[in-house]
Amino acid sequence: MAGHAKPERSTENVEPLQHATPSGSRAKRRFVMLKIHRRAFPAEPTPLEDFLPLVMTALEAKDLVPAKAPDLPLPDHINRANFEALVCEKIGGRWSAFICFKNAPDGAPNCIGLPPELRQATAIEAFMKAVKFVCIIATGDDELPFFAVGDMLMFVTYGPAPAEAGEARA
Repeated sequence: MAGHAKPERSTENVEPLQHATPSGSRAKRRFVMLKIHRRAFPAEPTPLEDFLPLVMTALEAKDLVPAKAPDLPLPDHINRANFEALVCEKIGGRWSAFICFKNAPDGAPNCIGLPPELRQATAIEAFMKAVKFVCIIATGDDELPFFAVGDMLMFVTYGPAPAEAGEARA
């Protein structure tokens, strides 16, 4: 592939595939839109890059966040209402991730991080380990809202197709 420029990857959420498919009887068709969301994860994120909005947006888009916060055997301040940040940091040549909380009582930790034995070779691997903990705290389940392919995070959502897509295909 000499002579070809490598395509630039966007760090913004993009929706490269939107596909409307009919569902229901032929007399009354309703179209459903498939959206693939993706975002490149940085190879060397700084400790100032907060990935919590990305995780919570994906959880909410996939309708995984219950109305009532889960009742977990954790200190009171460690809950989704007190989420502050999710950051990755390189420590001793390996990557760790930290979930930070606001409203920590005096003397209580305001962050939880991967223990040294769970530190990873890459930032995305550390991020994916920490996201399981974010999911447990936010939803009560460790189901991830996305998957990683290399440095690309992806998730799929379904929803009603815009009216014009349904009308154009009817």
